[in-house]
Amino acid sequence: MSVVVATTMPIFAQTPAKPATPPSTPASQPATAPNQTAATLAEFTARINEYMAMHRKLANETGKINDTKKPAEITLREEALGKLIQTNRAEAKQGDLFTPAVQTLFKAIIKQEYARRTAAMRKDRKQDQDELADFTPIVNQTYPPQKPLVTFPAGLLRALPKLPRELEYRLVQRNLILRDIEANIIVDFIPAATP
Repeated sequence: MSVVVATTMPIFAQTPAKPATPPSTPASQPATAPNQTAATLAEFTARINEYMAMHRKLANETGKINDTKKPAEITLREEALGKLIQTNRAEAKQGDLFTPAVQTLFKAIIKQEYARRTAAMRKDRKQDQDELADFTPIVNQTYPPQKPLVTFPAGLLRALPKLPRELEYRLVQRNLILRDIEANIIVDFIPAATP
């Protein structure tokens, strides 16, 4: 399989309605073999697309999100979708989407992004770290509603592959998690992802 790697485009040019396009390699990406990086990102894209196909099928079963509904109704829909996903992914485990190769690549991207930060930015990061949720993530777990959802660092968000709108990256202490926003489920995580 040959993959063309460009160095001037964002990692993914993806819209929520279409499957992810093959990734390209930005200039900020770690110095690894381009074909290996492209293959790793393509594998991640394929796994995300597979998850999203299941998510969208189950989301259709629970009905569309209607922002005009009462918060209690929105919460009930979130819980129903979360339970369906948990049931359909009963055998899910850490590393299903963040495979070992993806974990290695993402850790290198994160390390590079953190190394570029100034002393003031590092000080702010330490303060932000104190605000992060302090639980141990588990795949298929509902993200505890009493735990904070601290804003994800913008520089890091730009460095990592773009996700469909239903998913987001979050930090739980030093762990990078992949969270299904609509179902409030932890889809996968990378342990000790940040320096």
